[in-house]
Amino acid sequence: TAMAIRAAMAARSCLLRQRFTLATFTSLAFAAESGVAYAYNQETNSRRARQRTRSSLSSAPVTLAAAEIEKLTQHKALWDESEPLSRARRKLKPRHRALFEPDDASLFLFDEFCTVLCDTGVMPRKEIFETWSAALYIHETFGGQVRRVCDVAAGHSLLAWALLVLDDDGNNENADTPLTVLCVDRRMPSSAEAIRLAMIDRWPHLEERFDFVEGSLEQLHPHPSCLLASVHACGGLSDLLIASAASSQSPIALVPCCHTRKKKALLGASDFARAEYDAIIDADEVKDLTTMLDMAREAALRNAGFDICTKYLPKRFTLKNRFIMGMPRSTDPNTGISLNGALTPPGRMPPIEIDMSLAKANFLSIFTIPCEDSEDARITVKELSGKTNADRRKQALHRKGNAETPTYDISFWLPSCDKMNEAQHDWEASLTRFASSIRPDVRCEAKQIGEEFINSSGRRARAFRMSYWYETDGNNEEKGEDELTNDEAKAIHREVYEKLPTKYPGAECR
Repeated sequence: TAMAIRAAMAARSCLLRQRFTLATFTSLAFAAESGVAYAYNQETNSRRARQRTRSSLSSAPVTLAAAEIEKLTQHKALWDESEPLSRARRKLKPRHRALFEPDDASLFLFDEFCTVLCDTGVMPRKEIFETWSAALYIHETFGGQVRRVCDVAAGHSLLAWALLVLDDDGNNENADTPLTVLCVDRRMPSSAEAIRLAMIDRWPHLEERFDFVEGSLEQLHPHPSCLLASVHACGGLSDLLIASAASSQSPIALVPCCHTRKKKALLGASDFARAEYDAIIDADEVKDLTTMLDMAREAALRNAGFDICTKYLPKRFTLKNRFIMGMPRSTDPNTGISLNGALTPPGRMPPIEIDMSLAKANFLSIFTIPCEDSEDARITVKELSGKTNADRRKQALHRKGNAETPTYDISFWLPSCDKMNEAQHDWEASLTRFASSIRPDVRCEAKQIGEEFINSSGRRARAFRMSYWYETDGNNEEKGEDELTNDEAKAIHREVYEKLPTKYPGAECR
């Protein structure tokens, strides 16, 4: 057994060097195990290449992905069907590594992927099997045509990593343009960070191809060059994704979940299937809501000029197993006329009603996540990616005007003319020097707000906006990389408030 495993590992190394297909790797591994001579199967390789570049998805035949998924249903790490589902949802731990010792060369990459996840201790077994199955279909269907994927409502980001690992396994006809992935979710859970670190430790060269941005769907800008993907998009999220793909002509791969016909959940439903959606909402009773909603979603894509391919994940892995994949057609099959730009131009996700007078809404309106597969868009995403950048945006969300640094206001009565000191000619510069002297590692900048106020008795007052940030110099580079917290800035500002009358005799804070 040990010799067979070593032979399989050697075969995989050969695969990575020569970029053979998965079928090639399987033949090579078993040939090494049995000691027979290996003969390269050129016909298998050519057939797979033709399947991956097929422009129409609707006529795709049974493929190698389906064959591998069938083998997954027989994997020794699967839970017993007679056991409750809660057992399948238990998280894999390091002690489960033995369940993924390679005994089938065609599943070697899956076993290696799961071994890495076992070490994290954060992933339920059920989610690994269903996500890997979806990734196999996506890789085979879109791998030769789309080189950027946006994993929407990414959660653990498992789908993104599965696609990256599959694309990196040498079975890639687009080696010069490696796949890149963008994960988007409202919050990046600790499990996603644990998985990211484990995957980078095993495949360090994939780090630059992965980004996780904390953000809302309102901020996502889909693009035809980027695949929108989501496994178990809950409720109305599935309809939002369908509507976004249809309006922006972006390819899509979707496993819907939690079907509902509540009007609020279907506000973002696509106008390309308005009649179908209205029939579902207005009906007194819907006997098979799951099927009707999914058919409406497919109709929206089909009416928008998409080729549709529907697959089903094994029910052993998930009961919500319908997998909708769509690719916009480049030409009309009846007229041969190009469809590029003929439909609704690329745009944002369907808008959600929000009060733009709120600071949060104003903040969201200037924060966008581009999906486009271009260098500029990828640079923008890289600057938004990660937990640290997300925490900085959240801090800015609670600042006046969503400023990049903590900002507080101060207003005070000015000293009388006979008590004015050096500040009388330039209050901004004087206050800036004074506030910056409170803490040597923190800088401050004072800017006057509005005009000077004079009351009926002739007393004058001014208001200033004070911005605080860490000083960056040669002796304090590490501090400069961090963001001054609101609490720290507030403490310094309170000290400025308390010491100001002493600094400027006769001044009185309002």
